[in-house]
Amino acid sequence: MKGQHKVIIQTIIFIVFSLCTLATVNALFDPGLPTNPDPSDDAITVPVDQDLSWTNGADTETIDLYFADDEWLVTDKDLSVLVLDNIFVDTYDPGILDLGTEYYWRVVSHNSSKATTDGPVWSFTTTDQYMLIVTKGIDTHINDVELSWLPGNLISVFYKQSPNVVVGYQLLDQDVTPSSWHPAALIDGIDYYYMVSNDEAPIIDLIT
Repeated sequence: MKGQHKVIIQTIIFIVFSLCTLATVNALFDPGLPTNPDPSDDAITVPVDQDLSWTNGADTETIDLYFADDEWLVTDKDLSVLVLDNIFVDTYDPGILDLGTEYYWRVVSHNSSKATTDGPVWSFTTTDQYMLIVTKGIDTHINDVELSWLPGNLISVFYKQSPNVVVGYQLLDQDVTPSSWHPAALIDGIDYYYMVSNDEAPIIDLIT
């Protein structure tokens, strides 16, 4: 009986050792975890034109990227939110995002041994303010300045001549898009401020 017990114990030890060794070997062949997400995890007030970037883990040959505003779809690696499939990159341009929205993303790494490592689910929230853009043309007149914003949905445009004017903004136009609107009736030599929706914008440089 003692001999049988000894054999059983040795068998158990061998099995445990084999499983541990197999797990160690498999870990050695798994691609490393992706790291350094940009935007950082749980970031807030992220610009709506933000690109995603990350550092691929060691031994990564290709990656899949899942991206959406639905946490469960990204967590479950649902194919409906697969935006990059089996390619080697470390950046992604999601286009113009929605205002004030929480997004989720996940990088899944693959290597030449067909091993896979699921990265963590990262998230960030976009700003709730429009991104306002001032572009100067080739002329020196203020009416050659173009104003635009992101996202470029229909919206009302306001301006005022001084940040100290308490009466508020004057409505320039409404229900316009950046591609369809150009400032009119502005006067050279005056500082102007403009805004879209309820969000104040940077000053338009003084033009004389």
